Amino acid sequence: RGVRHGHEIEFLVNLLEPAERETVLRFFQASDRKLAIVGRLLARKACSEACGIPFDELQIKRTKGKKPFLANATPELPCFNFNISHEGGMVVLASEPSCVVGVDVCAVDQFGRRRDGSQQTLDEWMSLFDAQLTPHEWSEVQAPGLDDAGKAAVFRRHWSLKEAFVKARGDGLGFELGRAEFRTTRLDELSSRRSAEVIVDG
Repeated sequence: RGVRHGHEIEFLVNLLEPAERETVLRFFQASDRKLAIVGRLLARKACSEACGIPFDELQIKRTKGKKPFLANATPELPCFNFNISHEGGMVVLASEPSCVVGVDVCAVDQFGRRRDGSQQTLDEWMSLFDAQLTPHEWSEVQAPGLDDAGKAAVFRRHWSLKEAFVKARGDGLGFELGRAEFRTTRLDELSSRRSAEVIVDG
């Protein structure tokens, strides 16, 4: 069973371009390696389906900020944009035919976890990220009536919004997260879904 599993991973890795193969094989943990493989194959499938390019002819490159892009986009979709994120047991992809796009997923059981597997306290991780959220965002995290789980959920929402925003821009670590402030609005009373607007350097 282990041998068969190894052959399957090898087969999937070989579907990637050489540079991407090297990247995914650098992941130390097997679980992280699998998520990275799935994410990259998902991106290739999306590009192939949306742009009508054969899978083995796709040329996916990366910007200086490490954002992936389709280097041989078609004249019909010259600005096709996509982004992937993975954490825990989740892999997500977002794509857009004409606008820049970024996506982030935050696994509840992974957030705030130390290297040794233990969980940080709420106060610990809030102090670590003090400069990453604006005063307005912190006021939402610490809103009256929220218990620790509620505060953690609001923080993860703001954190994922910022990560997705930076990934859409393609800056990588060059953009300070505290420069972007997100304001969210519940779409309706019966759902937890929200719309968001961002203010930069405001």
